[in-house]
Amino acid sequence: MKKHSLLALCLVLALAFAACGGTGAGSSPASQPQQADAPSAAASEPSEPAAQEETAYEITYSSARAYTNSIGTTWMQAIAEIENTGSADLYLSSGAYDVEDAGGGLVKSGSMVSTFPDVIAPGEKGYLYEETTLDEPVEGELTLLPRPSVDKAKVECIRYALSDLELSTGDFGDLKARGRVENTSSEASSMTYIVLVLKNAEGQPIGLMFTILSEELAAGDKIGFEMSAFALPDDVTEETIASYEAFAYPMQMQF
Repeated sequence: MKKHSLLALCLVLALAFAACGGTGAGSSPASQPQQADAPSAAASEPSEPAAQEETAYEITYSSARAYTNSIGTTWMQAIAEIENTGSADLYLSSGAYDVEDAGGGLVKSGSMVSTFPDVIAPGEKGYLYEETTLDEPVEGELTLLPRPSVDKAKVECIRYALSDLELSTGDFGDLKARGRVENTSSEASSMTYIVLVLKNAEGQPIGLMFTILSEELAAGDKIGFEMSAFALPDDVTEETIASYEAFAYPMQMQF
């Protein structure tokens, strides 16, 4: 009897402990913070697309044209318009492109192509541009496939003031431009870029002129400049240029 009573008592105690253990596992306070953390993690996910949006851009226009000048040389003009659609300044490094003919064949491949200006603010547009020769004439329409190099800017977006801008035509039919540039910043510029983006009546870029001033432009100084364009297509003239966008800025390198 004592043996059976002892066994019955042990069985009752074992069942009691098992019941307490099961209840404790289901209501353990340690499990509550894990459930609270789940919504917090989900709420932080939208911040990742926001960070990507800071360096967003869009190619809003691209064109490649082949043309032959008066001495029989075949030229090609490549131009791509890059708009900063994000919320941070963007830095445009030298870009690249491919040009295809109407059948999809490769006509030209360019690398280390200049971009203007170096830094563009949100809402601004920059331009990848090149005028280069082709080995032989090309028939039909061309398609430009631009590959700009775009990064978040680590340098300041600086613009100088331009005034007295005038376009004219030279004796050989070449476009000329002149004006004045003023360093409105607090630092001297050892190399200054001046760029004119030429546009048609639809607001599309049809050519680009630029010059580089290698003399120092001290803070507050205003000096004159002149530039010429010899390799533009023949139909880019004073009459076909409806407007232009002008930039003046110091050379800025970003590594």
